[in-house]
Amino acid sequence: MEQRTLVEYLDYLEGAFLISRAPFYSRSPMSRLRKQRKLYIPNPGLLNVLRGRVDRSAFASPEEMGMIAESVVHEHAKRLASNLSPGMGSPVCYWRNRRGHEVDVVIEVGRTPLPIEVKFREDPHRGLEGIRAFLEEKKTRLGLVITKDLLELAPPLVYVPLVDFLMLA
Repeated sequence: MEQRTLVEYLDYLEGAFLISRAPFYSRSPMSRLRKQRKLYIPNPGLLNVLRGRVDRSAFASPEEMGMIAESVVHEHAKRLASNLSPGMGSPVCYWRNRRGHEVDVVIEVGRTPLPIEVKFREDPHRGLEGIRAFLEEKKTRLGLVITKDLLELAPPLVYVPLVDFLMLA
């Protein structure tokens, strides 16, 4: 299959809201185009069916729940970005630096980037090197960590339970 055909199919799937693609976060449009996009299945039910999880077993796996939560956060961040910056057409992106540190979701509020990291597990304080690197590199003063059930203010990070995050938009 040719690359052009595959891209066209992906465009059709995205147009039907069956997938969602996140570009790399950069102020430079050329840099966004050069980097690979991240692919999400925005519907958790469809994601579970495609992964062969049609029973309650996904609830028992922290890794599975983390992937589901990240997909849900990505999709909800679209609505949040649209409501916070109406008419701006701000995409929902991801970010990764050369050292391999990554931020799951980045939206812009006005022209200020807001990094959002999903840590849907018992101890969400671990593994935050990516969001900390983003805050330092981009000189941003606030980052969100979406958690399973922790609500905490620890500047520059705000830990927000997933259910509360979903009520924001």
